[in-house]
Amino acid sequence: MNRADVLDSPKNLQVMQGLAHDLAGRRAGDRLPTSRDLQARFGAGSGTISKCLRALEDVGAVSCVARGHQGTFITGKRIGRLWTIAELGAVSALFTPPPRSQSEQLIADLRAQFEAVEVPLNVVLRRGADRRVDDVLSGDADLAVISAGAFMRVTEAHGQENVRAWSLGPFTFYSRDSLTVLLRPGLTRADEVRSVAVASDSLDHVRFSQAEFGEAVDYVAVEYDGLPLAVAERRVDAALWHHEPLLIPFEMVGITACPLQRRDAIELATNLSHAVIVARPEAAELAALVDEFDLAAIGAAPAARS
Repeated sequence: MNRADVLDSPKNLQVMQGLAHDLAGRRAGDRLPTSRDLQARFGAGSGTISKCLRALEDVGAVSCVARGHQGTFITGKRIGRLWTIAELGAVSALFTPPPRSQSEQLIADLRAQFEAVEVPLNVVLRRGADRRVDDVLSGDADLAVISAGAFMRVTEAHGQENVRAWSLGPFTFYSRDSLTVLLRPGLTRADEVRSVAVASDSLDHVRFSQAEFGEAVDYVAVEYDGLPLAVAERRVDAALWHHEPLLIPFEMVGITACPLQRRDAIELATNLSHAVIVARPEAAELAALVDEFDLAAIGAAPAARS
């Protein structure tokens, strides 16, 4: 019985798609459910289950071996083929818009991983880590990429057991030394900073700012993209900014840019620099998919790639 024969029957096709979906969420070495369990799950007889499994093996989507009373085990699989047969569609992954993090590099690297396993990817840019995670946990998206700091809040709010996560290496979400202190025209580092602009929709930015400037300053909520303008117009004394190319250099508008000064801020920036991929814990096929990736190659600095 080959795949073409299976496709001749709508019922067989439905069973094969369901079986492909189940197998996509398993890994090499896993034992398959018993034939009785699969019959009950898909409402099909043992003959149909066997035919569909053989059809999947014929097209190279999976390879299995029977080990007597121990059961049948997966010895290999092509998750992309299983994904296509199961008609699971493109995976939606949420990223923060560039250039607030290393989004462009992360997106390019993740695309390469999806292409390697032949699974389609749909990238969606969405501000706010909490919003991205909420969309994943509600099923409106499949994956989200957030910072380590945002992930700490996620586990506090939802519990470690209610989210599945893969942490990438340091400086994959925020690059090394990416944070810069912006000082208004006429202000030097020795002067006292009394007011600081913060992007209130980014809790990471708030934490970074508090670590650098402390609690004895006035914090003013400003949209992230408007932080340099707020400093240039002297509406605030200072703000934190990630290194990004601007049309007008800071020095042309009198802004002084300098690195972080406080040790707490520097350590925090390092600790929160990891990118974290999150998914729903019940989405076994997504977990098995990400486990196929070379995580060390996602968001890695150029020196780490060579």
